[in-house]
Amino acid sequence: VNQTAASIAVGMPREFDEDGNVVKSCFFKLQECLDSMIEFLKTSAEQNKTDSFEDEILIYAGCLTHLKKEIRLGALVGIYIILNEAQIPFAIIDVILEELFQALRSWEMQEDLFTVSALEIIGKYGTHDIVHENIPLLVSILIDNDNQIIQNHVFKTLVAIGFRGIEALVTIASKDYNDMQQYILERLVNTEYIQKVVIVSALLNDAKSRSGRIRELAVAALNRMYSLTWQGGALPTLVEMLKDGSMDRQLVASTIRSTGLVGEQTLLQVLKKTENAKVKLAIVSIIGWRLPLKPPAVRIILQGPGVLELENIEPGNLCSYHLNPVPAAFVENESPDILSINSRDFLAALNRMLSFDPENLALYSSSQDRFLDTFLQYRENQLRNPGVDTDQEQVCTISAEIVQSLCECLHDECAAVREMAANTLGNIGYPELLDAIPDLVSALDDYDPQVKAMTIWAIGSAGPAAAKRAGRALVKLLKDNYWKVRTNACITIGNLGPNVADTALPVLIKILRDSSINNNVVAETMVRLGQKGERLLIDILREEHLLGAKLKTAIIQSFALANTNNSNIDFVLEILFKIAYDSVKQVREACLRSINELRKKANNDITYLKPKNLLPFFYQFLKDKDKGVKKTVKNCIKSFGPQGELIFIEGLMKDKNPTIRAESAKGLSLFGARVFRTLLL
Repeated sequence: VNQTAASIAVGMPREFDEDGNVVKSCFFKLQECLDSMIEFLKTSAEQNKTDSFEDEILIYAGCLTHLKKEIRLGALVGIYIILNEAQIPFAIIDVILEELFQALRSWEMQEDLFTVSALEIIGKYGTHDIVHENIPLLVSILIDNDNQIIQNHVFKTLVAIGFRGIEALVTIASKDYNDMQQYILERLVNTEYIQKVVIVSALLNDAKSRSGRIRELAVAALNRMYSLTWQGGALPTLVEMLKDGSMDRQLVASTIRSTGLVGEQTLLQVLKKTENAKVKLAIVSIIGWRLPLKPPAVRIILQGPGVLELENIEPGNLCSYHLNPVPAAFVENESPDILSINSRDFLAALNRMLSFDPENLALYSSSQDRFLDTFLQYRENQLRNPGVDTDQEQVCTISAEIVQSLCECLHDECAAVREMAANTLGNIGYPELLDAIPDLVSALDDYDPQVKAMTIWAIGSAGPAAAKRAGRALVKLLKDNYWKVRTNACITIGNLGPNVADTALPVLIKILRDSSINNNVVAETMVRLGQKGERLLIDILREEHLLGAKLKTAIIQSFALANTNNSNIDFVLEILFKIAYDSVKQVREACLRSINELRKKANNDITYLKPKNLLPFFYQFLKDKDKGVKKTVKNCIKSFGPQGELIFIEGLMKDKNPTIRAESAKGLSLFGARVFRTLLL
């Protein structure tokens, strides 16, 4: 135990972050303290009496007042583990709670991590009579200390207790004990339960306002409250708004979708029953939104005396809005949305809430606020995978019900709904899209060309996995009467990859020569079909005397997409180096750009493309007669970084050709003024 204590005392990381939350790096301290406690029990005479969880947890409880802090903390963690793994009789829970409150009476003598852990265990039993009896103790700890870490966790514990804990907090705020009003209200306004009961209700009231602008802003704020929106009872009102069209249906549908699985099922039911094309269109445009696992919720701040005021809020208006009223599904990387709350009316709303029947006031509970739960998960993961960090970002999936509903919409009588269904399926993409491929292939026969073009794009989003089921149908569409259908089919065939090369290439060769589809698109598609496509294009270039400059340029540009890891790359480079001296300036420029792109992809794995071989090749084009070619080659040389800078310096200072010296000076200017300062020195 002494050795463990010494190792803990030396070089320990901080236990709390700037917000007072326990940092994960201290989990190993908890584990070491638990190990110390177990080792202590092995040497204890009482260990022989331990036959059950009940006996063990009582021994842990008896160690809460041990002289060694590592033993006290280890005992606390042991208690928490047993409470989560076993059914403990109420009588023993009574003993545990009594011991915890006894320890808290001297909380000033305990280390912060112990106090925080004890408070979390107490919060798990918020409805217990012993907890209720000791609310005055928790209130005194909250009011009478200047340790904000402890204050924050006492606050969380009082909220977790439920009605009586929140009542105690509101009472303190109303009487402003020790200037605690601002502290309590700022934290209550960011408490999930209060947001659900008070804030969502206020937003619903604003959503029924006579002002269209206020209604829109209120719904946009609800859109950013996510699951709290349905928990606060807003779904029925939102569904009515969606049906009657009293405001932007897409925003309303996004708000319903943002509530999670409940919102998803609600939208699917409405979609199945409604005949209104506008309602269908709004739902179909939103239903494929992948909800973030940790959504960027609206930032709620308090306004009032002692708090920074953004603007004046009239009495009776709880909310003031500072957000963009667009669906959250379409907002990326914007500044955080802000919802300002009038502190005066917020306190009044809290008192009204407490006038309800306490039995109808649901308890607040959030495992995210319990770091010991997170520690248990960490401990379990480490036992299964020692030394492996299992914190990985999870990917939101789209349910099979959503995909099936969208497939049904592909056959809707409204063309706009069919097109939007295809668009949404395409945005969903791989892997969920694979289940929709048969329906999408069937939709390729749609009489509306816009629907057909969008369906083709959606199939391409599935990638090579859709090749077998969609390849032949897409090749047929290369001859469609509508240009957009032909172009989309060509691009999508490239997405499907080499598996459709044998079927598609003969048709693409003919199209490349008759130009019924843009030459750049066709050439790029052929390169993306793999080695067979590359070989055909190389053969065409070898007959360059039969080619026009536009077709030649299109093929050369497409080689920038060539695979540098297959055996064809030598032949691709050979033809590019050869044609780089073509008499047409556009062809020379295209060659230089494609060679440079292949050099970046090769990452020094191809001898021809290494700087020592390629830089001299580029260097000679500095004396080209065309300004565009010289500009292109200067950018190519710059992309080499310091090596390119050096060759420019040598060209400026040593080359006898005045044109090369002048172009080298211009090339150096691309690196900034520091280069010229170096030259002057």
